[in-house]
Amino acid sequence: MRQTPIKIALAVAFFCACSLHAAAHPGAHTHEPSSSEKSKAQPEISHVKMGASVAFKHSELDTVQPGENGRVTVFVSEAYPDGRMTVTLRGSDGLDVFGAERSMQFDLSNAGPHEVSISFGAETAGDYRIGVTASVELGTGQKMGRAYAVPVRIGKGGNTSVASKGSVQTDVTGERRIVFQAVETIR
Repeated sequence: MRQTPIKIALAVAFFCACSLHAAAHPGAHTHEPSSSEKSKAQPEISHVKMGASVAFKHSELDTVQPGENGRVTVFVSEAYPDGRMTVTLRGSDGLDVFGAERSMQFDLSNAGPHEVSISFGAETAGDYRIGVTASVELGTGQKMGRAYAVPVRIGKGGNTSVASKGSVQTDVTGERRIVFQAVETIR
C-alpha cells in the first residue's frame, strides 16, 4: 500500500518538472502539426488500382474518310528503372490496324515517354476504338498490365450511338473527352 502514494508523488513531480521546463523554454518541445500532417492524421479512403504504373496520351486525330488510312501516335510513360514493356494494338470490329508494329517491346531503362505510331483505317463510317495494352515485366520477374483505348471516328456522320451515351466534358488540361457512367465493384 505504501508504494502507491510514492508512485503517485513521483508522477506528479515528473509532470510538474515538465511543465516548469516548458514554461521556461516556450516552443522548445511543442510541435504544431502542419496542414499536411493534419490531413495525414485524418483517415483517407482511397483505392489503388492494381496494374502497371503506366500512363497513356495520344496525338490529335485527323479526319479520316472510309477507305482512307489515318495515323495516330500514342505516348506511353512509365517510371520503372529496369525491365521490359510489350505494347500490343488491336482495332475494334471493323477497324484495321496496319503494319508490323502491332506488337512492340521497349526497354524500361530507357527514359520515356515511348512513342507508338499507329496506322488505321475502315471501310465503313463509324466510331471505333484502338485498344492499346501495355504489359510490363520487371527485372524481379513481376508482371503487370494496363490498358487504354484511342477513340477513332471514320467519316463525318459516323455511327454516333456509342458516343451519345456519354457526356462531352473538358478536363483540367482543356482536352475534350466523352465521359461514360460506370460502376466498379472491388472485392
